[in-house]
Amino acid sequence: MKSIQDIYQKLVDTVVATSAVDLAIADKDGNRQVRSQETNLGDLCADAYRIVLGADIAFVNGGGIRVAIEKGDITYGEIINVHPFGNMACVVEATGQQILDALEMGARNVGIGENGGFLQVSYPLFHSVIIKLLYYCIIIDKLNSFFNFKVFLQISKVLGADHLFDFVS
Repeated sequence: MKSIQDIYQKLVDTVVATSAVDLAIADKDGNRQVRSQETNLGDLCADAYRIVLGADIAFVNGGGIRVAIEKGDITYGEIINVHPFGNMACVVEATGQQILDALEMGARNVGIGENGGFLQVSYPLFHSVIIKLLYYCIIIDKLNSFFNFKVFLQISKVLGADHLFDFVS
């Protein structure tokens, strides 16, 4: 009797796309970036979800993008390895403020460290997002010892294809 892997191996090995560049989640030194800044693979994933779902904008959490893809032929199996969890994509309606809140939450550790909730974003008209540090606070434990800190960021300006959107004055 064939194993489930044997049954689906042909599908896993099927070439579904080609890339002329490496689709990265880390820099050339191996430092993971997908959880702290946009990457070409993160952008590709977000773009794919936006297009397939017919949405105006799409977010993909960087922590869900697990492996890079080398340039050349891309197989179905490699795509599954990028998103191995079986999560379902969904479309929701959101206000501009809710979108900004999601971007701010996703960017809360920028410059500090990794965050699996860092959002890889697809929106066809946006070129860049300006993130500014509002303030941070130190969190102490019951013994008045340093425990953690929080950073509060604000997304205020989004550069569009032909003009600047300023959501917060």
